[in-house]
Amino acid sequence: MKKIFYFLILFFALNSFFISRYDLYWDEAVYIGMGKSLYSDSSIGLMEVFRPIFLPLVLGFIWKLGLEIIVAGKIISLLMSTICLYLVYLIGKEKSEKTGVLSAIILGITPVYFLYSTHMLTEIPSVLFSLVAIYLLIKKRYLFSGVFSGLSFLTKFPSGLILVIIGIILIKDKLLKKYIRVLVGFSLLVLPYLVYSYVSNGSFMGSIISASAHQSNLNYSINDSR
Repeated sequence: MKKIFYFLILFFALNSFFISRYDLYWDEAVYIGMGKSLYSDSSIGLMEVFRPIFLPLVLGFIWKLGLEIIVAGKIISLLMSTICLYLVYLIGKEKSEKTGVLSAIILGITPVYFLYSTHMLTEIPSVLFSLVAIYLLIKKRYLFSGVFSGLSFLTKFPSGLILVIIGIILIKDKLLKKYIRVLVGFSLLVLPYLVYSYVSNGSFMGSIISASAHQSNLNYSINDSR
């Protein structure tokens, strides 16, 4: 148990040096702008309907509190990254302590994970919520597993696949009634969002359809012909 906490502290400490850096990716700036738009009745910032709403809600709330949005956002991202490592440990620990510790370390020292751990992007929080959903599934907390699956979806739309994965696991084990509880938990968060999408865009699936079109648009692809 002590080993994992030592590693988590080391991971957090090393990444904390990057919190004060104000270099942002384009998507981070957009999420900040969306957050300001949501909390200012669209008088400030911008809105891109094809992006999920969870991260802008968090960043906008930070801004509304009057905090330094970039520094606070990076701290929250780093906390989420660290919690992800602990969740990987907990899930791996279901097999053995050694498996849990090694799994967390391997993820933590993966360059791309380490690099993005302080960036205000959707990948880390969506993974966090998916890991929570998996952990709750293991603990047979089916309703809450669905709730966190919904949070993962509202953070990054493709992460909604976690609901499919959970369904395959439960249906394979002939636990269809348990899966229905997962679906109920998922719906508790996603249905209100679909209503919001209808009010905002005139379509229940408007944001998701827009996201799909954006993803497949060649104008947003990198074409390196060399």
